[in-house]
Amino acid sequence: MLREIRDQSKSATHMKVGHGGEVSIDGEMLFSAGEDQLVDELKRLIETQERHLVTTCNVDQIVKLRKSADARSAFEASSIRTLDGAPLVLLARLLGARPCERNTGADMLTRCAALSGTEGWSIAIVGGAGDVGAQAARNLRVTYPGARVNHVPLGRLENVRSEKSKPALAQLKDLQPDITFVCLGFPKQEAWVQYWLSELPPSVYIGAGAAADFAAGSKARAPVFLQKLSLEWAFRLYQEPRRLFKRYMIDDIQFVSIVLRSIVNAVWLRSATWLLRSPGASWARRFRGKPEARKENMTKERPHPRLAIAKNQGAPSTVDRLIIHQFDLLKASPGGIDTCIRGLLKYLPVKTSIAIVGVIAMGSTSERQLGVWETHRIEGRIIYFLPVARLDPADQHRRVPHSLRIASGLLRYRSRLPIPSIVQVHRADLAAFVIAMRLAPLAYFVHTQENGLTGGNSDSVWRKVGGAHRQMERRVVRHSATVTVFNEDHAKALKQLNAATIFSPTWFDPEILSSAQKSDTRTVIWAGRLETPKDPALAINAVAQLISQDPGSSWRLDMYGFGTQADALQELVAGFAPFVSERITLRGRVDQKELARAMGSASAFVMTSYPGYEGFPRVLVEALASGLPAVVTTGSDTGGLVEDGVNGFTVESRNAAEIASALARTTDIQQEIVAASVAHLAAPAVVDRIYDHTVDSFGANEPVGVNAAGSPQIKEV
Repeated sequence: MLREIRDQSKSATHMKVGHGGEVSIDGEMLFSAGEDQLVDELKRLIETQERHLVTTCNVDQIVKLRKSADARSAFEASSIRTLDGAPLVLLARLLGARPCERNTGADMLTRCAALSGTEGWSIAIVGGAGDVGAQAARNLRVTYPGARVNHVPLGRLENVRSEKSKPALAQLKDLQPDITFVCLGFPKQEAWVQYWLSELPPSVYIGAGAAADFAAGSKARAPVFLQKLSLEWAFRLYQEPRRLFKRYMIDDIQFVSIVLRSIVNAVWLRSATWLLRSPGASWARRFRGKPEARKENMTKERPHPRLAIAKNQGAPSTVDRLIIHQFDLLKASPGGIDTCIRGLLKYLPVKTSIAIVGVIAMGSTSERQLGVWETHRIEGRIIYFLPVARLDPADQHRRVPHSLRIASGLLRYRSRLPIPSIVQVHRADLAAFVIAMRLAPLAYFVHTQENGLTGGNSDSVWRKVGGAHRQMERRVVRHSATVTVFNEDHAKALKQLNAATIFSPTWFDPEILSSAQKSDTRTVIWAGRLETPKDPALAINAVAQLISQDPGSSWRLDMYGFGTQADALQELVAGFAPFVSERITLRGRVDQKELARAMGSASAFVMTSYPGYEGFPRVLVEALASGLPAVVTTGSDTGGLVEDGVNGFTVESRNAAEIASALARTTDIQQEIVAASVAHLAAPAVVDRIYDHTVDSFGANEPVGVNAAGSPQIKEV
């Protein structure tokens, strides 16, 4: 019974909103904040000058998501999904959503019309039987003087593909509305927007149902007291019994099961770690013993009693390695884990078959669908990719943890997974979930120091419950077939829990190192997430002092990355004198190759992370390999790569003036010597040894070191 409940969990698939709350109902993420927050979101969408769809969800629509492909497609294409139906609001509050308000299409139409004059918005109403749409527009212009509301007639359509839509499309192109209310009923209105999307002008398209009828006065809306009692549906049933009886009294009765399922799922997901008491232990026991036995068990074919073979979904029935992470194969995200996975994909033996369960990052192409296997060719290798959630991996304003959304997606699309020989996971919470699902032997990768995610300067959701995270990680390590740790001290600690634990350094990709001519401008590079643990403000202040001390020099700072501090950092830069601010640039998020090109022409690298966070910083390895002398604060260089005066300097204090002084001294360092200092950390050699450990030689007995030829040797600590 519990297994069936888990398998019915649904993933969160939505564009992450910047304000307000959200709630998961039967696994579907809905916007639950108030009207003011919704208006803020509409403003944000309008400013993008792109096409966006907003869906107003009621009980009928949630039920149809399980039956109608059109309804599901429209829902997943929506940028925002509001709580329209009063029963949904009641359920959301029961699930603990705070804030939790109802936002209907009718309310949005009147509010947007009221703001039209002051905000300068142009509003269009598409549809409405007969003269309903035109009358609605007239009423709104009278009620709200200055409102720019126009009606775009759309005759009765046999289907959304009808050529009768052409005149409406032409009129919309002439009007160029900021917000367009499409009043055709769900899911027809959303399907119409999707079908004609390429011919529609940029606008926020809101599926508004009967909103035009209410604004025109052709239908009476339920009295306010009935709305507050959540009985508007009863009033509408009284008005149109023949049309609505079957919908409300027969079709929507399935909402009862959705209510029960949502409550059970919420309780289960909050206590998922309890499932680790027994599941997965059998896998761990299987790999305790001689290396030969572990290798044999890892590589032999076997069916799995709780895992269905992929049902012709575009992926093979078995793979050697299944990687699960908040990772989009088609869009790079700032951070060492993303770069690590891409390096493994490139340099693992070509014979290794790989599938990835990941996400569709925000801004990715709209044609991609959740739960549909994608096939990509990367460096001559075929990679199978299954997106299970839509999210921005770099978004630290998340209301729902990314790992929870991926776990929910795993449950939803579990029947489409191939049978793996190894499951590779890079986060403790996801690893705990994988163990609970008993997918396969776990290869667990650890990228931080012992308290990296739970320290005071961390931006992780686990920082407030550090003890719980430590207990969870200890359990994960014990139950893993192999553990690879990118921090030597942490590896020694975890070795006490699992003998198959190794330390590995990170690497650089020699194929993307830039050989560009070094610029005459002395450019300092900073790269990473714009978040508290990385302390980007310290780097800005240091370079600002460097420029101020010698205005005639050519020093400048190029900062690469994205995060929640981006706006604050821009304000910090703007506060300096013009001759300083014009030489400090936030370049935003770039892919690995573009960053490599920037490093190839730069002069120095600066790293300002707080102590206790970094594992073995990959960006530092890449900067040194590019020949950039590195200035690092204490705790940033956990691998001990920087040697004072040889390839950079370590600044013991977090003082901007001392960092500026160290940067000035990098001009005396030879860049060829800098590059040579990490030549042994080239990706082919490091990745080969990680692969050997996870598949062939769990039982190596020697410590990590560098052999006589200068190559890294991945060995047990």
